[in-house]
Formats: sequence, C-alpha cells, structure tokens
Amino acid sequence: MPKVRINEDTLWYDRFHPRGEEIVLEGSEYIDLLAAGRLDAPVKPETVHQPALEPHVIEGCHKGEIIFVLGNGPSLELAKKCKRQLEALTAIGVNRSFRLLKTKYLLFLDGPLWVTDSEQILQCGSTVFCPQRLRLPYFTPFARYSARNREDVLSQEWSSGLYWSRSSAVAAINLAYIFGAAEIALLGVDLRDYTHFYSGKGSNRSFPHADKIIEDLWWMSRRLLDKGIKLWNCSPDSAVRGFEKTELGALLERR
Repeated sequence: MPKVRINEDTLWYDRFHPRGEEIVLEGSEYIDLLAAGRLDAPVKPETVHQPALEPHVIEGCHKGEIIFVLGNGPSLELAKKCKRQLEALTAIGVNRSFRLLKTKYLLFLDGPLWVTDSEQILQCGSTVFCPQRLRLPYFTPFARYSARNREDVLSQEWSSGLYWSRSSAVAAINLAYIFGAAEIALLGVDLRDYTHFYSGKGSNRSFPHADKIIEDLWWMSRRLLDKGIKLWNCSPDSAVRGFEKTELGALLERR
C-alpha cells in the first residue's frame, strides 16, 4: 500500500493516529478509515507512470475505433496468442487483467482490489480509472451513474459518470462508448462462475449478482446497437447476451 495522510486525530483499533500523520495502513484498516472519512488523498507515489486524464479529453478521444474490454474470466487466456496485437489496439482492462497483458487503460471498482494489488496497479503503465469514492487523485476518478429504470443503463456523457451495475466490465463498456467506439469487443467477460483466468478456484461458485449483470448488459447492448455500434463477444462460453459471438483471431484479422 502507498502512504496515506490522516486528516484528523483518530483513535482506531486501539492505536492513535495524529492529524497529518503519513502512514502505510493494513488492508482492512485502510478500507475502514477511508469509509469513515478519516483519510486525505494518499500521498502520491513515485511509481505512477500515467497522469490522470482531464474530463475534456475523454469524450470522443477514440472516435471510430474498435475498443476491447477485457474481463477476468477464464477466456481471457485466449489473449496470450494475440498479446502483441491486443496491446497495440485500444483496450480497457479491468481489475487484474494487467497480470496477463498491458492495456492502454485499466479500470477497477473495488477498494479491496486496491488494497491487495496497489503496487502492481501503480506500476502497470496504464491510464487508470477508479471510482471517486476511493480518492486516488493520481488516477482518473469517475462518478457512479444512476439509472432511472432498467432500460436506462448507458450513461451518455462523462460528466454523468459510468453505469457499473455490479461489474467493472459494465463500467468499462460504458467508458468505451463515451470514448467514441464504433465497435466494442469483449474478451474474458464470461459470467459463468467465479473462476478467473489467474486462478482455477471458484469453478463451483456462481458469479455474484450474475443475473443482474447479464440483464444490464443486455439492455446496454440494445442502446449501443440503436446507436449503430457493432458489438462482439470473443469469449466462446460467455453468458452475456446481445453481443455477437466471434472468434478473437478472426476479429483481429479484420483490423
């Protein structure tokens, strides 16, 4: 974890932290103090390589491109065969996708991921997007877009935030749309069980909130198709509906 700054005198877990103290906290203590509003922005580490993006440069910055959204499902392993091609294209990786390949952008939602993987995230070389609530000013923060109804699951502009349902991949798809994508391709967005490409564990566990995420993705696909955006799903065993199935190699050959 990077250093954080205490913003008021705090007695926590039988330890006293004076205002202004810069300290490296354990994971659970960091999350608790962050939620309690006792932390200022973390001290900027020297390992950040990419600056945060200004809001005015985000909308339409990849207009007309194909943008890949890379989840953490088992099918992300297919990226190994096309690693150089994918890294040369515009891709938004989510969560721990940086373990497999470097993408231009990385997006994550969860505080616990930041606690466990902060050093790797800081050193991944991607431009990183994270929720405002994490207060990480050296990344690009985004607000949470609130849908008015089940069909209204696509934020139209950056200032409104990103819709994320309960999945980083959903937020990444919304970001790809705001970037101006003409085509959006998924890989590793499987939602079959809780297995990830970096771990064989979880094959017997259902993906948390999978039904809600899949429904939101279907409604999002309706809105994107209405806007003339082509949608591809390169994961052969994905539960996602509304994105046309295609092979990753065949899609890359058309680039």
